[in-house]
Amino acid sequence: GVAKLACALPDPTDRTKSIWSFGVMSRAANGSSTTVTTLRVLSLNVWGLYYLARKVPERLKHISKDIRSYDIVALQEVWYKEDFATIRGAVADVLPHSHYFYSGVIGSGLCVFSSFPILSTMFHRFSVTGGLFEISDGEVFTGKGVGLCRLETPTGTVAFYNTHTNPLCRDSQLFECFQFIQTTRGQDVVVSCGDFNTKPAQLAYQLMTTCLGLQDAFQDEDTTVTCFRKNNIYTEKGKKPIRIDFIFFSNDSSPRERLALKDKKVSFSGLVPGKDFPYSDHEGVEATFVLSRLVDDEKPTVATPDRLYQENALKVLVATEQRFKSDRTRYELHTRNAVHTWILLASIVTLTALLLSNHFLFNLLSTYGFGWLCTLTPALLAACSVYFVFAQFSKRQICYGLEKNLADIRVMLRSTYKRNDSC
Repeated sequence: GVAKLACALPDPTDRTKSIWSFGVMSRAANGSSTTVTTLRVLSLNVWGLYYLARKVPERLKHISKDIRSYDIVALQEVWYKEDFATIRGAVADVLPHSHYFYSGVIGSGLCVFSSFPILSTMFHRFSVTGGLFEISDGEVFTGKGVGLCRLETPTGTVAFYNTHTNPLCRDSQLFECFQFIQTTRGQDVVVSCGDFNTKPAQLAYQLMTTCLGLQDAFQDEDTTVTCFRKNNIYTEKGKKPIRIDFIFFSNDSSPRERLALKDKKVSFSGLVPGKDFPYSDHEGVEATFVLSRLVDDEKPTVATPDRLYQENALKVLVATEQRFKSDRTRYELHTRNAVHTWILLASIVTLTALLLSNHFLFNLLSTYGFGWLCTLTPALLAACSVYFVFAQFSKRQICYGLEKNLADIRVMLRSTYKRNDSC
C-alpha cells in the first residue's frame, strides 16, 4: 500500500547528490567569483479557468501589476492565450521575454516571463492523464506537461522549468518530468517551478529530490502553506492546508556556475490590496538566488555518489515501479466496470425496445405520457456505445503511457543495480 511505500523512502533531507550525475564535473573548490547575477523567481497558479474560477479577469489584472518586480515568473493555469497576451502586454517593459507552451485542446496553462533573453524552449506533454475516467475534472481537455526555457543571464545559462501535474497521475507525470529535466539540463544550473500537486513526504517529491538531486527552496519550512489556506475565501470546506507548489534548484550539472539560495517566502497571499478577493486559490512561492561564475583555480573533478545514496535512490525507483503497476491495475478495473455498465444498459435498452414494439403497450405508454421512452431508448444506447468506444481508447492510451514509464524505470533499475554491484 501507500503507507508501505512511504516507509521505504529515504530521508528527503539528504539531497546532496544525484545518482544520474556520475559524469558531471564538480566546481573548483577554491574558485573565485567574477560575475554575480541576482535572480528573483516567482511561481504562482493563477486559477484562470473561466466559468469554474471566480473573478478571473480582475485577478489576472492585479497579478499582472504585481509580478513586475520579479526577474523570472512561472505561471500555471493561464488556460487562454488571450489572457497570456494581456499579461505579456502589461509587463513587456520590465519582463520583455515570454513564452506560452501550447498543448492540448485548451492549452497547457503554462507560461514564463523573464527579464533575461530566452535562448530556446522545449515542451514535453505528459503521456498519462486522467482520460475519460476522470472527465469531470476537465483533465482530458488539457495538455499538461513540463516546459523548458533556457535563459541567458550575464553570469551564465539557466535551465528554467515550469510544470503542473494532475493529482490523480502525479507519480507517473513527475517521473516523466524527472526524465525530461535529466535529459535536457545539460551543463546549466537548474530551477524548476510549478504546481506539483504532491506533498514533501510523498513519492513524487522524492523523484525530484532524491533521484534528480534537486533541492527544495522551502525544505526547512515545515509549516509553509501554498494551497487550501483557511483564510482564503476560495478554499473548499473541509480541505486541509497543504504545500504543493515548489521551487526546486540545483547547480550540480554546471562546472562553471554556482547557484545559491539567498531568500524565500510565500507571496501573493491574502486579499488583493483594496479588494475583497485574493489573487488565487493558491499562494505564490518566490525565491531569490545568487548566480556566480567561478574561475578555474583547479581542474574540475568527477562527482561520484556513494553507495548509500545510490541505495536510497534505488528504493525510490522500486517504489515508483510498484506505484505504476498499481495505477495500471486501477485503470484496467475502470475499463472492466465500463464494459459491465455498457452490457447492463444495453440489456435494459434492448428489453425496453422489445416492449415498445408491442403496439398495445406503446399506445398504453403514450396514453399515460411515457411515449418519450421511444426516443430516449435509442439515444441512450447510442450514448453508451460512444462512451464505451472512447473509454477503450482512453484506457489504451493511459496504459500504454504507464507501460512506457515502466519500461523506462526498469532500464534505470538494471543500470543502478549494476552500479551498486561494481561499488
